[in-house]
Amino acid sequence: MFFNINDLKDKAGSVLESINISSPAMNENESAINTVLAERELYARISAYTQKNPFVHFISPSNWLSGQIKYLSVNPHQSAINLIGDARLSTGRAEEGRFSRDMNIKGSPIECYEMDSCEYLDWINLVVMANAVNDDTNRDALLGILCGYLTSKIYLDDLRIGFNGTSAATFTAPNINPNGEDVAPGWHEIARKTSEGRQIISDAITLGAGGDFPGVDALAQHLIKTKIPAQWQNDPRLVVMVGSELAAAERLRLFSTANGAGDTEAASAWGSTIAGHFAFVPPFMPGWRLAVTTLPNLLINIIDGSYRTEFDMNENTKRLNMRAWRHQGYGLANVNLYAAVDEGVITFNS
Repeated sequence: MFFNINDLKDKAGSVLESINISSPAMNENESAINTVLAERELYARISAYTQKNPFVHFISPSNWLSGQIKYLSVNPHQSAINLIGDARLSTGRAEEGRFSRDMNIKGSPIECYEMDSCEYLDWINLVVMANAVNDDTNRDALLGILCGYLTSKIYLDDLRIGFNGTSAATFTAPNINPNGEDVAPGWHEIARKTSEGRQIISDAITLGAGGDFPGVDALAQHLIKTKIPAQWQNDPRLVVMVGSELAAAERLRLFSTANGAGDTEAASAWGSTIAGHFAFVPPFMPGWRLAVTTLPNLLINIIDGSYRTEFDMNENTKRLNMRAWRHQGYGLANVNLYAAVDEGVITFNS
């Protein structure tokens, strides 16, 4: 028997709860919202849940990355996030009296914007899907897929906007800005604005023989040594993020200049570490960008109590609407811990 919209509303809550997909409660703090959205391996459980039933969606977000980026619940009346301490040395001996150093408390500006995520499923397609299941177990599984799909898409959109966002338009134009460039300023743009351009290299750079730097490793090392504070430069949490096109061009350069089996093997292995730090190609990051930071430095701020999900059948449009809306923005815990080279300024010598 086919389920009606009340079935979806009644069962969605229990299905979401079974895979720990839930909106943050009104009074949840930073620790709790991090637990809900990241630390419990939410997206891994979605994947495991969906593999047990006949409906499978194509979204499979990286659970590793989701657990690294911090979601913070913020007070709408706060002007900044209070971040306590830094990596400076706090141990030593003083010529007079006790050795001491002030505890650094700095603020990361908060800017949140209304964000509305919605996908709909036409009635006829929902009928076809629902008629393919003939028992309560598979019907619940279908509901779980619909809920899990929306949650996964929101997470991927968060990443897409975080890496590409430059502004917050009154009305967005996804056909013109397919990566959410006009939804909200992302981490790269926040670093540029907050540091007044100091943390971003936007001048033309040539890599390769006779260029400004011999390769991506040397350029990343330059970023670390000139833009990242000394106390963080050897921190193992520092990572290098490489755009996919830049990574492909660098590997091609290494293969093209390889002399012998050793160089070829080194070219094949390139990319897992760069400048002595863990490196990877993030999803959705502009293809020619190079960035250095710690992943917990990347923040997604959600105004406390603003995150809501909704599933409803609109009889006028004959659609099942799956929605989530919230007031959300991006931030950097420490702008000095983010350094990058703008996309479009790097070229390779032939």
